[in-house]
Amino acid sequence: MEQLLRDLIAGQKEQTELLRQHLTRIKFSLRALLLLMTGLAIGMWFIAYEYRPSPIRAMTTVYTPFPQIAAPYAPSVSPNAQSSPPPVAPVPMPL
Repeated sequence: MEQLLRDLIAGQKEQTELLRQHLTRIKFSLRALLLLMTGLAIGMWFIAYEYRPSPIRAMTTVYTPFPQIAAPYAPSVSPNAQSSPPPVAPVPMPL
């Protein structure tokens, strides 16, 4: 009975030593994985931050005719000649 108890205690000590060895390896590998993932995340953030495209400012152009003059329009050519409509000027407006 005593021999069986000694064998059981010796087996438990061996198991404890093996568990400590492997647990240290597991802890080391998890720590390495954590550091690796943290480094990758910081690197990806830096790349995305540095190489982000510059913002493009959209511009719209609103076409409006020249303002009306208070006096009626009097063409300098004869009324029978074809005249072109008044020109339209572009007016850029930022958004």
